[in-house]
Amino acid sequence: MMYKIDNPYCVHVGFKYKIIEPVYDDYDEGLEPETHIYEVVAKTNNGLLVNLDGDTHELNYQYLQTCEIYEIH
Repeated sequence: MMYKIDNPYCVHVGFKYKIIEPVYDDYDEGLEPETHIYEVVAKTNNGLLVNLDGDTHELNYQYLQTCEIYEIH
C-alpha cells in the first residue's frame, strides 16, 4: 500500500519512498518520468540522504517539492 506525501519535510528516516521525478520534455521526445524506490538514511538541512541500490545520494528539498512522493508500506 502507498500513501502520497505532499510535503517532503514530512518523510521519516528508515522508511522507503517511491519518488517520481518530473520530466522536462522540451522537444516532445516522449520521455517517461523516472521512478525510484529510495530508503531515507538521514535528513540534512538542505534535504534527504537516500539509499538507492547501495549508493547514497542527497536530494534537496527544493527539488523534492517538484516530485511525487509515495510512502511504501
